[in-house]
Amino acid sequence: MKLTREQIDYIFDFVKKHYVEWYDLQVEMVDHLANDIEKIMTENPKISFENALDRAFRKFGPAGFMEVAEQKMNAIKKSYFKYIFQEFKYLFLSPKIFLFLFSWYLFYSFLFHTSYKLYTIVFIYLIITVIPFYFLVKYSSYLRKKKKIIKKYIWRKAALFKLPQSYISFSSFNFPYKAL
Repeated sequence: MKLTREQIDYIFDFVKKHYVEWYDLQVEMVDHLANDIEKIMTENPKISFENALDRAFRKFGPAGFMEVAEQKMNAIKKSYFKYIFQEFKYLFLSPKIFLFLFSWYLFYSFLFHTSYKLYTIVFIYLIITVIPFYFLVKYSSYLRKKKKIIKKYIWRKAALFKLPQSYISFSSFNFPYKAL
């Protein structure tokens, strides 16, 4: 016996009410319950949908979906911790960290041995603030040029396909930069 769309939506609500938060796990649980309900209803056609759902839910035991949700949460935690460990390993074993530590060592040793500490600190502070500002201005000019190219592309596309003016004004602001 096939379940109707309303019955499947009812199973989705049932699974949500039993504290299954993740959508992919909800889909798996709904699929499992729907298969069990169909099997129960084909074996016993006189049983109601709610009783078949209750029987299928009892197969999960007294904790219900909590054990399955816990297993899913542990699997997600394991994959995230593995990813975080790989990133830390990459960060601390790459030459970048040694270069960073060596540059800080040179900075402090230079600062310790110079007699112009105040001027050195002001100079380094200016370098730290001016260089990112320079790259910010350079990047913003790059984005302005890119936006002009994209607008030309949109106008040409609109003229080619004879699109309405509303499409041109709407898409000129929402067109992704990586399209070209």
